[in-house]
Amino acid sequence: MFLQAGVLPQQPAGTSQPQRYLADEITEQTLAVLQMPFGRAGRKNDVAQGLVQPPDSEARYNGQPIPPEYAVVNIAWVAEEHEKVELDYPLESGNTTIGHALGLVVLWNKADIVLMEKTTSKPKQPSPSPPGSPSDDDSAGGSGSSPRRSPPRQERPTRRYRGCTGQ
Repeated sequence: MFLQAGVLPQQPAGTSQPQRYLADEITEQTLAVLQMPFGRAGRKNDVAQGLVQPPDSEARYNGQPIPPEYAVVNIAWVAEEHEKVELDYPLESGNTTIGHALGLVVLWNKADIVLMEKTTSKPKQPSPSPPGSPSDDDSAGGSGSSPRRSPPRQERPTRRYRGCTGQ
């Protein structure tokens, strides 16, 4: 289900290249889990989900250039128990907790972003039954011995969160 845990392989020693993250490689907005480090063992809590925006060297946040280790994220969901997590950069409104950022854009450290896997394949469709098989249309004057079909399954509407566009 998860595509990555934040960091691309390290650059060879002696190079002056900045650290690269998979969030640097996306070309369209991508759903991600946002994490917050805790403790000394490098563990992280999943605190929110959002749509990570592709890198844009001209983009600004609150009038300032975006630091290279941060990504622009539109917050779609916040875990209730983590609503008081402090943001590294305050919102334009001055609020500093992620609970106030639902539906808004924030900066999030790229090392704490886990991109969700993109579904690129279509769901498999059942293969059609051969003509005359019991699963053929029930209205074909069957003797009542053919199994009844379930009504077509209704698709659940996609849940959209305030301030976000679909994936």
